[in-house]
Amino acid sequence: MKRINYLLYALLFMVIFACEDEAKNPHPEIPNGAMVLLDEVTTPVFNVTEIATATYDGVFRDPVGNVESITLRAYLSRGASVLTDTATVKVITSVNGAFSVSTQELVDAWSANSDITSTDSLLAGDRIDFYNSVTATDGAVYEPTDIGPDLAGNPGQRSAFTFTTFISCPFDAAEAAGTYSVIADGWADWNAGETMEVSANADGTGVIIEGLYSKFAPAGDEYDVEVLVDANTGAATVARQSAWECDWYGAWCTWGTGTVDGEGWVFSCSGTITLQLTHRVSAGSFGGYGIDIAK
Repeated sequence: MKRINYLLYALLFMVIFACEDEAKNPHPEIPNGAMVLLDEVTTPVFNVTEIATATYDGVFRDPVGNVESITLRAYLSRGASVLTDTATVKVITSVNGAFSVSTQELVDAWSANSDITSTDSLLAGDRIDFYNSVTATDGAVYEPTDIGPDLAGNPGQRSAFTFTTFISCPFDAAEAAGTYSVIADGWADWNAGETMEVSANADGTGVIIEGLYSKFAPAGDEYDVEVLVDANTGAATVARQSAWECDWYGAWCTWGTGTVDGEGWVFSCSGTITLQLTHRVSAGSFGGYGIDIAK
């Protein structure tokens, strides 16, 4: 749980420098950058039953009023494999209002340099990651790397620099069960490639991720995390539940039991699970962190 260590270091830093003379620590004026908010998602996944005409729909907003355009770029993954390069899909100049991205626009962007040459090439459970840039009215271009990780990774900030969607996939608990490899863990417990087991829950309405945040637990003390899944879309919900103990990471950590809750997607047809979970202890919340695993 490296995130707790980072927090401890930050607190020590603030204590050391809190009493420094203000002249030694000036606060220069910070100019406004340019960003776009993903204010609302009205169609969160591409409908696999209407794949030729399916769209991802939402609402953008320019909170500062200095955005000329946002360039939408995307790449396609299937399970643990990336199938396309990141390609420009479209440039949107009306950044205050509704927008739409179609499967045909995605295929047009990818077809020149991949095997994705028609909407029929898209399969249920495919993942589409957007990695966008924003151009300001003064001509400056801002990339996702220009914003801090807390802003980029916290869904509560609604940043449109990056977002993810999928091709919808009906859920089958038995099909979802198996051994999964970690693709990315924002909480920083797991390394890419490490594995964990997933099983169907008791009534087939979801899955149990065994020891999701119990990598450092004493044997027999692991916490499993239950994920409930919508049978039609694969949309996942994680009710707040115990997931880790603070003292697993050192005697200095006295915040007790850590819980997680949040949402995400479970696609049994492709063997992919992506969750955005808030970690909490009795003292408060650490914020939201993503975890992606795949067969």
